[in-house]
Amino acid sequence: MKKYILSIIIITFMLSRAGYAKEIELPHISVFGTAVTKVIPDKMIWNLQIQNKNKLLADVAKEHLGLVRKVTALLEDYGVKEEDIQTSRMGFGENWVYKNRSRIKEGYYAQSHIVFSTTNFDNYEKIWGALSKIQYVSINGVQYDHTERITFQNETRKKALLAAREKARVMAETIGSEIAEPLLIEEIWQGDDIIIRQNAAEKSAVAYAADAQGPSISPGQIPIRMKVKVAFRLITHNQ
Repeated sequence: MKKYILSIIIITFMLSRAGYAKEIELPHISVFGTAVTKVIPDKMIWNLQIQNKNKLLADVAKEHLGLVRKVTALLEDYGVKEEDIQTSRMGFGENWVYKNRSRIKEGYYAQSHIVFSTTNFDNYEKIWGALSKIQYVSINGVQYDHTERITFQNETRKKALLAAREKARVMAETIGSEIAEPLLIEEIWQGDDIIIRQNAAEKSAVAYAADAQGPSISPGQIPIRMKVKVAFRLITHNQ
């Protein structure tokens, strides 16, 4: 039975490869099409980290839970919805440090990450300043995005396909041919276009002075990129 199943798998694979080989034997032209749409962001995504240390694990855990509740309560006070706040990567462990060329255990640590999003840019400096007053909280980054990203991606994808078709048409005409129906359409992943505007090393909330005015916000524009690969059948007329 196993040999029978294996034979079917091999035959199916060979037939699919044969079909694919026949397809690529057709005269064709393959091109990449790219398009970029720049939009003004209307959404901010914050990434926070909470980490505290203590000699006793029970004290570390209790203090940490209190810090998490304090941060989430603060965010809700500034209008951040509960469903837009995500707590993750919670954990604790032994706190080891190096002293006098020796590795020494100095109690325990607890840490977690909080990611939240908001569309109210007016609260940027207020949230920043309020977080700076909570000990053991640091800001790893603030990113910009758009609430209608999918809509912009769909529009940009169309532009990328049109660009690919035009590129293929010009290339074909240059060699005295023309393009026919598409044989392949593939989207090329471009990664995450969300722009990071703040850096944890430069913008630590712990080091942020309580009486500071806070950084001004300048979101600028974010690019939404789409890239496609398209193969068209190539037709060459006999002279």
